[in-house]
Amino acid sequence: MESPEIIQSIAEMTEQLEPIPQIATKVIEMVGNADTSCQELSAVISKDPALTSRILSLSNTPYYRRVESITSLNMAVMILGFGTIQSLVLTVSVGFMFRHPVARETLFKIWEHSVATALISELLGERLGPSDQERYYIAGLLHDVGKLIFCKNFPEKFKETLTRSLSDNIPSSESEKMEFGFDHAQLGKAVLQRWNLPEVYHVPVANHHHLECAGSGEIISLLVHVADTIAHEMLRSEDQPKWLPDPVAMQRLRLDATDIGEIISQNSEVILENLELMANI
Repeated sequence: MESPEIIQSIAEMTEQLEPIPQIATKVIEMVGNADTSCQELSAVISKDPALTSRILSLSNTPYYRRVESITSLNMAVMILGFGTIQSLVLTVSVGFMFRHPVARETLFKIWEHSVATALISELLGERLGPSDQERYYIAGLLHDVGKLIFCKNFPEKFKETLTRSLSDNIPSSESEKMEFGFDHAQLGKAVLQRWNLPEVYHVPVANHHHLECAGSGEIISLLVHVADTIAHEMLRSEDQPKWLPDPVAMQRLRLDATDIGEIISQNSEVILENLELMANI
């Protein structure tokens, strides 16, 4: 349970947080409405030319392309489906928010990792069943949004937490608590609440480093945790430590080392290719 002092500190850090673009929240609302048509959804997105352009570009990347070429927004909505379009709208919208001249390189690395985690979360979700892939994607995309806030608002202090994490060989969340009094998972949950995003995403963002808080029937936090470790391993440099998923999470998801190896070998090329476009929004 967070202390009143920590709750107050988190509230102060998110008080001036810019809202998520209105078009993104409108798309989430419309996707949740069974009466929404392809034309209606396309009409809302097309009001933002920059967003429309990026959606079309991403729709034609190897990861998403279903036909030779998607040439219109309405075509993208019909072919990719509401869930995927919602995922892409959030990817572009949040990516735009964190284009910042301060600590640009660090912000980019966090965002690149977030997109990789989103794609891997979706792939892991496919192994669990035919539904909810978009929910897994979005949870993976937003899991480190607290880091983005730390980095954007306190670039030097956040850089110190990263340095300490590597030099002392401690988790980044522990180093963040030493510097700020709370970690990016706690802050991330507050950010999603501030943005009024659906509560289903609050839990994995808050728990992906705190699996002991995940309920017995709750798998999305475990899935995002495993995707997080795979993404770190896929993108890590030689001087960084190896990332291993929690064995209990692996067991509950019915995954083993062979499954992880297959996911990496079968998908790493297309994921890395997609990252060039998706992370450079």
